[in-house]
Amino acid sequence: MHSLFVNEVFVSLQGEGHFAGTPAIFVRLQGCDVHCPWCDTGYAMSRADTLRSGDNDFSVLAKKTASASFTCVDAKLLCDYLLGLHTKIRHLVLTGGEPFLQDIAPFMRLVLDRGVYVQVETSGTRPISVYGEPNVWITLSPKRAKLPLEENWLKADEIKIPIACREDADFFLPRALELADGKRPIIALQPVSQDRDATRLCVELCLQHNLHLSLQTHKYIDFR
Repeated sequence: MHSLFVNEVFVSLQGEGHFAGTPAIFVRLQGCDVHCPWCDTGYAMSRADTLRSGDNDFSVLAKKTASASFTCVDAKLLCDYLLGLHTKIRHLVLTGGEPFLQDIAPFMRLVLDRGVYVQVETSGTRPISVYGEPNVWITLSPKRAKLPLEENWLKADEIKIPIACREDADFFLPRALELADGKRPIIALQPVSQDRDATRLCVELCLQHNLHLSLQTHKYIDFR
């Protein structure tokens, strides 16, 4: 039996990056070892036993407000649960936390076999176990707190770089631009915490290098 540590499952619109505005089912996995100082999902970071509910606790998956509680869910039960949330949406976002802290491949194959398109949002600090699978999109979001594995830069369909200051851009942009061939990977700059100065900097850099701007639109419209 294969299972995953899950913080929450919900239906929303993808707010960031290439698929911004796309209706999606989100599965937020528990656990992260990057510890970004500005993280807005820090509640999904720890796997402390005090935060863990009973196994297959669907009341945790269905919670309406963010909390650190999580449950261990059987992969097939999780697949059936998320597909029952909406009859038409077939875009799944696996996020965290850091998804690749767990073996997500068996679960992903279950949902792929059910006709679901899977987007994985990762910091790239762990091996990407599902590279090359059809109908899988890898969004690599590199963090200075813990750098991606070198081979993961080449496995990304999209590189979404959080920018808080010019030092972030100077640190990551040269590597991303070196990889880009104009088609893949897509490079998007995302201002951290909707900061006005960071947003202006991202706009300036996007115009300079012909890149995409990723705004956290779900925060602007106050939507989960």
